Amino acid sequence: MENEITINGKVDVPKGSMRIIRQGDVLLKEIKEMPKGLKNKNRTLAYGEITGHHHTLEQGLVFEDLNKNQFCDLKQDTVLEHQDHAHVTIPKGKYAVVIQREYDIMQGIRQVMD
Repeated sequence: MENEITINGKVDVPKGSMRIIRQGDVLLKEIKEMPKGLKNKNRTLAYGEITGHHHTLEQGLVFEDLNKNQFCDLKQDTVLEHQDHAHVTIPKGKYAVVIQREYDIMQGIRQVMD
């Protein structure tokens, strides 16, 4: 249907609602507008420290702010790829990127090791 998006052929979220899309430890949250003062970066949103795998967009623009927070501006639907996760089609739009964190009793809060 035209008002739905699909992930691996399954209906996910109605297009009219705020989108939150997850692939492993990467979460994309739809935003209304891009923050000011961003700089361009490559389309890889996260690297796996252990496996060397990566979450990478096929198309679109990715930016980061001074605190290394990432944002995506997708002018058309694009695919988020990862070697161990199902590829996810991301609808066109603007997104903030959130990388999952975990608590390690020895190291404190850290980025999830992929």
